[in-house]
Order: sequence, then structure tokens, then C-alpha cells
Amino acid sequence: MGYLIKSDVINALEEGMGNAMMCYEGKERKDIVAFCYESMERIIEELPQYWPDNMREGISLTPEDIRELKERDTAKAPEVFNGHWYKCPKCGMYAGGLKGNFCHRCGQRLKWEE
Repeated sequence: MGYLIKSDVINALEEGMGNAMMCYEGKERKDIVAFCYESMERIIEELPQYWPDNMREGISLTPEDIRELKERDTAKAPEVFNGHWYKCPKCGMYAGGLKGNFCHRCGQRLKWEE
């Protein structure tokens, strides 16, 4: 299950309120609908925004980490043996079977010759 970001929820509420208002006629009914939506918005605004720890971990990358990730994301052709086995050009892992887009060990992007 994913997490919701408060600002996204509030934006959805505001959009929903605009759509709901078109369905009602008369000031009294529109005032009731607006009050309900504004109450929900106030309650949501008071809730703390929860950020899972794993969302913070990737933020502190060094320039070397960024270069490494960029290099790993550059597709490289693996060595192919007997049309079935291949060797990762980055870590040297041997694998067989289905040709994936990434090495299972190091995550190197793989480029398959057609």
C-alpha cells in the first residue's frame, strides 16, 4: 500500500468540491456542501505528514554515487554464451534463461543485440 501526500489529498478535495457544487442549486445547499468539504480539509491539514524512513535514505547521495548510478543506467551489452548464458559487463555475474533488462546482482542496464 502506498502513502498519500497531504497536499495531493487537499487538491483532490478542492477539485471534488468544485464538481459537487455544480450538482446543487440554492445558496443553502451549496453552503452545506462547502462546509463539509472545508471541514474535511481542516482535519486533513491538522494531520502530521508521515514520511517513511526509506524515502529519506536516498536523498543524501554523493557526486560519486550519482556518477556510479548514471554509469549503471547506461545500457551495456553482456557477453553471451551459447545463446543462453550471459555475463554482466559490470559485475561479471553469469545468468541464464530469460534476457532481462537489468543484471540481477548489480542492477546494470543491459542492451541486447538483435
